[in-house]
Order: sequence, then structure tokens, then C-alpha cells
Amino acid sequence: MKRLIAAAAVLCLLLCGCSPVTEERYFFAMDTIMTFRLEGDDGTAFSACENRIRELEQLFSATLPESEIYQLNQSGAGTLSEETLALIQAGLSVSAETDQAFCLSLYPVTRLWNFTGENPRVPAEEELEALRSVVDDTRIQISGSAVTLPEGGAIDLGGIAKGYAAEQLAALLAELGIEHYYFSLGGNVQVGGGKPDGSLWKIGVADPDGDGYVGILSVADGAVVTSGGYQRNFTLDGKTYHHILDRATLAPAESGLKSVTIVAESGTRADALSTALFVMGEEKAEAFHREHGGFEYILITDENQVVVSTGLQASFTLENSQYDYK
Repeated sequence: MKRLIAAAAVLCLLLCGCSPVTEERYFFAMDTIMTFRLEGDDGTAFSACENRIRELEQLFSATLPESEIYQLNQSGAGTLSEETLALIQAGLSVSAETDQAFCLSLYPVTRLWNFTGENPRVPAEEELEALRSVVDDTRIQISGSAVTLPEGGAIDLGGIAKGYAAEQLAALLAELGIEHYYFSLGGNVQVGGGKPDGSLWKIGVADPDGDGYVGILSVADGAVVTSGGYQRNFTLDGKTYHHILDRATLAPAESGLKSVTIVAESGTRADALSTALFVMGEEKAEAFHREHGGFEYILITDENQVVVSTGLQASFTLENSQYDYK
């Protein structure tokens, strides 16, 4: 068994065309590399952003023993802070909208697959079926600030927490007077104010099959979030298994998509929808967009088709690639 998680894969959106004036700064948190370019910052805003991320990680992490989510999963019930409760409710809202294509309660199954561990594996069918009854977001009970999980259940906010964190950092930077910025929390990119010279930020949408970009997206403000099966996976007996699980099968989603990029004002919503639309596949994703709106998308299919929603067609440019993307 060989894991195919390259160091570069922690960033599924590659930022390009950046001004050389302001130094990029980095730190590692929430299981990913976080990259910041904050125009005009002397380091104060960067430190404030890092501190805020550390605070949120202590609330939302499913693996840090002191976090609220870890303790909730251990006990099956708990009284949560206002911020953690609000994020759970936001996740449940998207879950209900998407018929649980975005699903908080998949965590017991995710642990069986062990994608982030040293020895990922393919669970036996009977192991998966034994957990099916607890993988159901409708069974998560909320009363005031108290949350109760079904027996044997557990939740993971990893599919929405970085998007929420990005929104929080954007608000923090506004308070600190930083008008022009971009930062990448792994595959969650947030930009604001355009570049100081008045041009747009240029964000490279990563090629799922190799180095470089499938295309370049030009935006001034907002969240740009990508989910893809290439980001974290392993290969066993010649078959590759990725980490985005489908609640219907309790296995990696086979939706015909390689990656989904969502562009929206809300980082929280963009983060959750990038997972949900990946699980849905092209046809259902397009239907969901028509019905709900409020975001734009770029879908890259298994057949190397790049499907761009109408609202992005003027701001997305297809790049040359070693693969024949259309």
C-alpha cells in the first residue's frame, strides 16, 4: 500500500501573479499549510490571524483532545460554545439543503478508512454497514446550547471549519485596516480589495492530474474553495481511493468529477458546497445551482471537461496543460 499524498497537494488552489512588495508568511494549522499575503502589514495582522486560527482549532478539531468537538465525540453529548454551536448549525443547514451530500456525521466511517493515518485501508463491507445507522445528520439533536449524538456517532467539522475560519479572518483584517489581501488555508482561498495597483487577484485552479493549472480565475473579493479527490488519497492493489466519502455508499464518491471549485461571498458556505457538489456529480450540481444560486462553480470531470457556471465565464481563462482539458 502506498499513500499518494505529495507535500504540494496540501494546496489545491495555487496563487499566482502576486505583487513582490509584501512578504508571504506561512504557518501550519488545521492539518494544512496556511499562506498569507497581507499588503501593508508589519506582521501584526499576520500574528492576529494566526492567533485566531489557533483559537478556532481548539474549538473545532476532531483530533485535539482539548477541543469541544473531540470531547463531544467522546461523550456523545455536551454543552458547546456559541461559536461551535453556530458552525454545527451552519453545517446541518447545508446538509439539509443537499440531502446530506455534505454530511457532518460521516466521521466514524472516515476513521475506519484512516486517510490521515499512517496505514489507510479499505474497510470490510460489514464494518461499514455496522455504522450506517449513525451516519445521519438528522439524528444530531440540538437543544439550546446542548448537542446530543446518536450512540456510536461522531461528527467532523473539517469540511466547513476552514471556510468559516477564512470568513473570520477577513472580518479581522477589516478591523485591522488591511484592505488588500489574499490568504490560502489549504484549499480555501480568501481575497479582498483586489491588488493595491487596482488589478484583480489571479488564482490558479490546480490541475488534478499534474503540476500547474487548469485555468486562472481573476477575482477582487470573496472565497474560492476547491475540493478534489487528488488532495488526499492512497492506492491499494492498483486502485486509488480518495478521502471524499459518499454517505450513500460509505465509500469514496464516484461522481464523475475530479475537482469542484466554488466561488462565493461566504467562505463557510463555499467550503461545504465544494464537498457537496463533488459528491453530487455534474448533473445534480448544475441542478442545485439553478435552484439555489448564491455561488458560482468550476467542475473538472473525469473526461477532462471543465464546466464553468455562467457567472464565472468572463473571469476564468483555460490554461495550457499536459492534459487535454476542454
